[in-house]
Amino acid sequence: METSEQINELAAALSKLQGSISNPVKDAQAHHSKYASFPMILNTIRPHLEKNGLAIIQTSHKAERHGQVAVVVTTRIVHSSGQFIEEEISTAVNSQAKNNVQEMGSLISYMKRYAIQGMVLIAGDDDDDGEAAARLAQGDKAKTEDKPVTFITDIEKSDIEAMAKQKGIAMSTILASFGLASLDQMDKVQWNAAMGKLAKRKDKVES
Repeated sequence: METSEQINELAAALSKLQGSISNPVKDAQAHHSKYASFPMILNTIRPHLEKNGLAIIQTSHKAERHGQVAVVVTTRIVHSSGQFIEEEISTAVNSQAKNNVQEMGSLISYMKRYAIQGMVLIAGDDDDDGEAAARLAQGDKAKTEDKPVTFITDIEKSDIEAMAKQKGIAMSTILASFGLASLDQMDKVQWNAAMGKLAKRKDKVES
């Protein structure tokens, strides 16, 4: 790990961030477990980063490691003071992959997701005792790559707010049941589940 000469202000900001942030919702499904997609992780951490004067920079490049082609991801957390910490992770590219570009893209996405979680100390994956890492090393990207998440539209946000009001249920209660901070983090699956539950409830009786 590399750091700036001083990290006192950065350390204080990270301490506050870790004291307020919660683990992201596991909104994507792999073959054997659920995990938090990259968009969900970003949506979870961005408000906390901004509140504490922090930003994350991630870059990637190809390199040769131990005689093999590898992809390298560098993650840097920067504080508004200019202080930073930086970590680098890498993994070899499967030489048997039919499409090396696609293979590298999947590995980069996977490593970016894990690097961010480690840097801000959140958990977005089920504990599989290292099975995912083993599959990744074997080139089985189909079980680890992110699946796309479809977030709800403005119309759907209005629909669920109207339904919640009709049923006398606070939106904060609905969001909390999914571990969400705002409707901007709600995806289609969660929306359908929430609307289904609301539809079964009786309308609020006006006094």
